[in-house]
Amino acid sequence: ATNENVTNDISDNDFKLVEKFDITQPENGSILVANQSYDIKWTMKSPGALATVNLWFYNGTNYTLIAGNTTNSGIYAGWTVPDTVISQFCKVKVSSSINENNYAESDIPFGVRGNITVTAPNTGTEAWDAGKTYPIKWSFVGPIQNVTVQYSANSTDGPWDTLIPRAPAGSAGLGSWNWTITNETTLSTHGRIKVFDADNFGENTVDVSNNNFTVRGGLRMDSPNATDILMK
Repeated sequence: ATNENVTNDISDNDFKLVEKFDITQPENGSILVANQSYDIKWTMKSPGALATVNLWFYNGTNYTLIAGNTTNSGIYAGWTVPDTVISQFCKVKVSSSINENNYAESDIPFGVRGNITVTAPNTGTEAWDAGKTYPIKWSFVGPIQNVTVQYSANSTDGPWDTLIPRAPAGSAGLGSWNWTITNETTLSTHGRIKVFDADNFGENTVDVSNNNFTVRGGLRMDSPNATDILMK
């Protein structure tokens, strides 16, 4: 009979069993907004085999840790997108907490864009006169460098006239540009202002003032004046 206690062999070297991960969100060219929250999702072949994983964010240049030894549940809820990057080449990576070479990352990169909010004119109570100068104001999130400012005399329907193609976005999340309203500006009681990122994701990183404002002509009485009255 075969002596099973004697007839055996052991592999000469240790080997590793690896998990098969797949990032399902975010990827595929989606565009996330800086400083907003999103869920990271992934799948695995053996849900009970690995208790924890590490999650990483690639900003187009390098990786930074999102969470270490987080539960391998297939979802990491409420990840806040960094407000220090604007890129079209971002990825998320999930890796084994015991084998850093066992990982998966977003198959197709996703984008991270900034965010802009027009703050003036915005209430709808503004009445701006031709021939005078007024500050157009906005707030922003993310490393936006330049903005384009446009005006519509027909509310959100446009057409949109570009007031300045590239103005500095500002600093500390706040920006402004002084608009001198010329005599050629179309007068309107349905004016709107649009501000968008002049360099990245312009069609997405955009905001329009919430309410219509008025752009009106300026009038000045030239005659009669005080001198005319005194002479008479």
